[in-house]
Amino acid sequence: MCTFAIFPDTKVGPVIGFCMDDAVDYADAPGFGTLKAPRCPANGIYRTEAGGGAYDYETESQEIFPFEPPVGKCQNLDDVERLLMRYRHFPKRRPRHVGFIDLNTRQTLLAEQSWSDAHVWRTADGVAFNTSGGPETPQLRKLCDPQNVRFKRHDVRMASMCRALKDSQNELSVETMWRMFLGHEYEGAVCQHEDTRPPGVYPITLMMWVMTPALGKLWVRFYTDGRPPCKSEPTEISFDPWRCEAGGALQP
Repeated sequence: MCTFAIFPDTKVGPVIGFCMDDAVDYADAPGFGTLKAPRCPANGIYRTEAGGGAYDYETESQEIFPFEPPVGKCQNLDDVERLLMRYRHFPKRRPRHVGFIDLNTRQTLLAEQSWSDAHVWRTADGVAFNTSGGPETPQLRKLCDPQNVRFKRHDVRMASMCRALKDSQNELSVETMWRMFLGHEYEGAVCQHEDTRPPGVYPITLMMWVMTPALGKLWVRFYTDGRPPCKSEPTEISFDPWRCEAGGALQP
């Protein structure tokens, strides 16, 4: 039940964030607690994703489309949209929510994929975020049981992030994105603890990070010694500021 968020244009350039949910045992896996900064994509289109909806009224196909649509070869988000729509009805490996940002134009694109369908859209202000469990698009929501606990969890998490954004006067910043992820004053906070997860939901939040690629900075919080990310101090990771093909250095 992962979550992502993209602010395409802030005072420090694009801000991108991600939260990872998994079973608590994953915290004991080799390599957990370390993170390498994501690399700038060659085509300037950064992609992030979370698990998809709980499609109770759709049958999982036994025949999976043999390859992923080559988004990395697209030159802009119009190309991405055409590519995803061309293969929308081919059987997917798994449902998922995907967010894209074109670092050259600061435009964003959202996509939701069920087992055998997909829908894409753009928001009016370019702010893009989604979380696992249930889709946002009406066409795909019809494939879900609204009583499914994962579906309900998606809706309450989305409402929590919308509240946090509104209470920040819609100011797009690193601080606002952390508020969206850490806001336990809101029902259904993204940061999910063992003692706050709803019945029937097993993952907890194990990691969350917020990145400013134009500044070459990433801050990450991990589940540590039984403490959820919201109770852990962020670790700063520095990397070479990203550069884009069209405009050279990615300017704040």
